[in-house]
Amino acid sequence: MSELFVKYPGYKNRISDLDIKLTMKQATEIANHVHIPLGFLFLNEPFEESLPIKDFRTLNNKVAKKISLNLRNVINQCQLQQDWFTEYAEENDLEKCSLVNKSNLDEDPKDAAEKLKIYLNYKEKDLSKADDYRRYLRAVIEQAGVLVFISSTVGNNNTRPLDINEFRGFALSDPYAPLIFINSSDSVSAQIFTMIHELAHIMLGESGISNEAMEDIFVSSQIEK
Repeated sequence: MSELFVKYPGYKNRISDLDIKLTMKQATEIANHVHIPLGFLFLNEPFEESLPIKDFRTLNNKVAKKISLNLRNVINQCQLQQDWFTEYAEENDLEKCSLVNKSNLDEDPKDAAEKLKIYLNYKEKDLSKADDYRRYLRAVIEQAGVLVFISSTVGNNNTRPLDINEFRGFALSDPYAPLIFINSSDSVSAQIFTMIHELAHIMLGESGISNEAMEDIFVSSQIEK
């Protein structure tokens, strides 16, 4: 096929249904620009991709339903990396991560925190800088078998920044390769909070996206609370 027709619901001259003829090269450039597979442009209706994990985000005490392409792409990239590590772990008979599903909503939060310290082999550190503490915390979490990714962009693409107003982090629970992603557009102290918040998701065995801030005290979801 040498050309493609793309339907637009409207245009600046308010034509309600406009057919524009594109060459395959132009269609490919459009797909690359909006970061979607080329085949999506051939569909009769827009493709609605459901979220692969739970959405615990709230906005003005309401569930935040919209999700940007940047966030969706980051989740997809992390899932690919998680799938690779899970396959590697199974092929090499590696042990499952002991942190996953080690708590539940009936457990007292203080007891869960003490249990977490034991699983992490956590030691109190006299670290005056938040950067140093974040580095230490990440190290003990990864030593316990949890993958931790920290970034402010989609991959290494600086033209695709991640918005903390949309999400602060997410957790992907898995027996072999639990994963935490932290949006580093946030302050370092907030990143530390989010890292522990997402680690609690791993302990509950609950994957999900979060945008809770340190000062949030009224949270609708029982899991987030």
